Amino acid sequence: MKVYISSGGFNKIPPELAIKKLKSFGIKNIELSGGAYSKNTLQKLIYKKKKFNFQIHNYFPPPKKPFVFNLASSNPKIAKLSFEHAKYAINCSKKLNSKFYSFHAGFLCDIKINEL
Repeated sequence: MKVYISSGGFNKIPPELAIKKLKSFGIKNIELSGGAYSKNTLQKLIYKKKKFNFQIHNYFPPPKKPFVFNLASSNPKIAKLSFEHAKYAINCSKKLNSKFYSFHAGFLCDIKINEL
């Protein structure tokens, strides 16, 4: 069984810097989750996929314009953003040779980013 350490604890820095920090601790199984937006995140990670085992979780890659990922939203705009993000994350998982993409069940109400 593999244990994955989440990059989600590094939510103020771009994913590639979070990976660098995790690597410094000898961690190679990384759950990619959240973080700060970074241009061309996927392309940067594709070059690292031979050295790491990546799994994508929930809100990754972080979009340029932040929103609260909520697949159960009754707001059509948020629901559409969430489904589009999930489809993109599944595609990213495939490109990173990851077998899984995981996400949380939706919220009953729409919350704001600063409420997370």
